[in-house]
Amino acid sequence: MFLRIWRSLTIILVALFTGLEFAHILELPAKMQYDGALYVTIQNSLYRYFGAPGPGAFITVGAVLWAIALTVLVRKRQSAFWWTLAGTVCLLIAFPLIYFLNPLFVSLGILLLSCKNHR
Repeated sequence: MFLRIWRSLTIILVALFTGLEFAHILELPAKMQYDGALYVTIQNSLYRYFGAPGPGAFITVGAVLWAIALTVLVRKRQSAFWWTLAGTVCLLIAFPLIYFLNPLFVSLGILLLSCKNHR
């Protein structure tokens, strides 16, 4: 019973994490049309709760940590272990891509747009 509850909570956290990131993807085409000042204003006001100290940070880190813990908990169940490990590895790959590379590309895009507007 403990394992089922842990698995369910992990799925909920990962689903919430996925929802947070999917919301950004759906908003991106409209946000790319904004000028730099409006984009920064929206980022600093609308998305305050997506990161620290809001619930978004706890959901994101919690999803990764709970998935790692679930992998440890199911290590003796051969078929469940490999599927859980695969999902956890995907989360561990996605985490740095979303939080370290994506902001870099967005910042470069804003810089290029602001340089283009000043010509």
